[in-house]
Amino acid sequence: MEIRWGSQVIFDYERDLPEAAASELQLYSRGLLRAPSIFLSEEEHLGSERRAGVVDVDAGQYGAFLETCHRLFFDPHAMLALRDKLDGIERKLLHSLAKAEQAAAGISDVVDITYDLMAFHLTNWILPMEEFERFIAHILGDPHLATRVLLDFLVPRRPAYMLDFHSRVLEAAGFEVSERGKVADVLARSIGYLHGRGMPGLEARPMEKIETAIAMLAATGSRGKPALDAELAALEDAHKSAIGRRAAMYSATLLLATREPGLYQGSQAIATVCQLATDAEERRKVLQNRVLRLFRRSIRRRGLDPMSTLIEEFAD
Repeated sequence: MEIRWGSQVIFDYERDLPEAAASELQLYSRGLLRAPSIFLSEEEHLGSERRAGVVDVDAGQYGAFLETCHRLFFDPHAMLALRDKLDGIERKLLHSLAKAEQAAAGISDVVDITYDLMAFHLTNWILPMEEFERFIAHILGDPHLATRVLLDFLVPRRPAYMLDFHSRVLEAAGFEVSERGKVADVLARSIGYLHGRGMPGLEARPMEKIETAIAMLAATGSRGKPALDAELAALEDAHKSAIGRRAAMYSATLLLATREPGLYQGSQAIATVCQLATDAEERRKVLQNRVLRLFRRSIRRRGLDPMSTLIEEFAD
């Protein structure tokens, strides 16, 4: 989505997300605008929004932004602060979402916090992974091992959201058949927006319908509770194992990096920002889809078209 054109860098989300609602495109473009505020604690926007989903950035400004970010990615204190910022944004957004969903109002608060969250969608593509790999390879003396270590660093603190979704389904399918309707209703309302094809900003996903949730629980539950419990335990063990490998590789890297203060601190920072990148991606997808569900419902109540309606037209 990054296009170089003379002295401009153009970010075109329309091209990469041709089926997205206008409000979703705005979340991406306005999240991009707020990147300096989130990553660098600077007030200046990154470029300007030409229209929903299209942002023009001066190449010099973008280059300076990347250069500063790359420097901070080797600062463990800066990366811990950025991780704390993500956690704080998540807490504030969950609180505002709960209020807005209950009262069908207060969407403007949700919108403002979501822009901050969406700034984190840049994290994965601006990480200097080749530079990280060379840095870790210098410590370990083995480029191939450095690649493996970086992959192990990319483990989120919580299970990936689709694995968590599957775990929730397995748990729900283990309830008695007499409870299935009630459990399916909770499932459809709490996580139904995460499953199935379609753009959540445009239409309800299949699992948002209680009938679909009941059918999924019936199909999953037919395997029997022992099988469900075994699969659930395997999912939990897989994440614990990944976390354990990450901890082992991190400890080994730090131990070898103690010969130079710069290597030690750089290793801390790289491990932190790699995990932050996966945390941000997983949490953003969940929260973004939930926000888009709220947008869709608000737009429908006003009798508007979710595909073309801008945030300014429905956010109170």
